[in-house]
This record gives sequence, C-alpha cells and structure tokens, in this order.
Amino acid sequence: MDTGKKELIVSFAQLGEALRDYHPGVENKEMFINHTLWNRDDDRIYFYARGKFNKREARLNVPFTVNPDGSDLTIQKVFIGGHPEWLEGHEILGHNADDLVVYDTIEQKIVRTLGDQSVFPEPGGDNAFSPDGKWIINGSGPKRGTVYVMYRMADGAWARTRRYDQGEWISGDLRSDPAPCWNRTSDQVLFPSISRDGTRQLFVITRR
Repeated sequence: MDTGKKELIVSFAQLGEALRDYHPGVENKEMFINHTLWNRDDDRIYFYARGKFNKREARLNVPFTVNPDGSDLTIQKVFIGGHPEWLEGHEILGHNADDLVVYDTIEQKIVRTLGDQSVFPEPGGDNAFSPDGKWIINGSGPKRGTVYVMYRMADGAWARTRRYDQGEWISGDLRSDPAPCWNRTSDQVLFPSISRDGTRQLFVITRR
C-alpha cells in the first residue's frame, strides 16, 4: 500500500488450466474474479472464478484459495455460497443449502453449522465477522426488505433487526447493496438503505 508496487499472484491462464478437467470448454468462457477475501492471518486468499454469469445453464462459478505468493492454487471442491467471510485461521463462513455454515479450506469440508432456520431464515445474504472475533452479522433479503441478525459466537445468542427497505434499488447498476460493515471496536455496524423520505442513507446499528 505504501509503494503502490504490484505483483501478479495468479493469471487467468492458470485458472483456465486448473479448471480444464472440471469444466470442459472453459477456454470459451470470459472469466472474471469476484469476492476476493484475504484471511486474518494474511496467509491465504479466497476468491471465485466466474464466467458466463448471465447464463445459468453455462455458468462457471468455482471457489479457489491461493497463498499470497501465488503458491498452492487450489480449487475448493465444496461450494460455499452467499457472501463468504473469513473467520479465524483457515475457516470461512458461508451458506450451504439452507444453513449458515463454517467451512475449513484446508480439510475442504463443512465443519459446523451456526444457528438454524429460526435464527437465519435466509443465510445466503451478506455476512460480516467482528474484528474482536465474537460476533457475526448476517443480512437477509433484500426483495422483501433486509433483516440483520446479530449472532454471538460464544453461546449462539442472537437478536434480529426490523426490515430495512431497499425500495426499487435491489438490482442493476444503481443497486443499493445492503452489505454490513463492522467498526474497528466491534460495537457498531454500518450499512446502506433507503430512508422513509426515499433517499439513500447510511444507517448504524449499535451493539449494547
């Protein structure tokens, strides 16, 4: 960040070669990379290689991990959907089927489930893990309005917010993305939504 120096970690050619046995015809798909996430130990990066994303039947959507020096490029064979978020170490949070799950990127398996449908009715939304490692916030929706669930890792205690309406801005280039973001002290969460007067505003939830 200080110098602006850049280094190529992995190329699209490498991704194509890694995917060739799993997705024949990958060379004909215009790939892009999405949801690039660096873990808290700074030793592993998670991302999706995607292509033909506007055509569901031909869609390429494959999770990878790679080390920051470009070594150990690995296809993650278990797909964790939604908006993933690193937890501690090499575990990542995401959703599988109807569950919010914790997935081990080394073992390549789901190691536990958090809550259940009564806690996270739509676990495929945005997730954010607090800097102190004690809380998760999950946002569901937004077609019927976004609801946020605050979940305590230690004992599974949770609380749910009211619905926050995104109005007509739930898709397209001007979409209001309701992704939550923690502050550095892990006691407030910031997210965008539409206020009662129809304008876009930033909202803050304070954890007490």
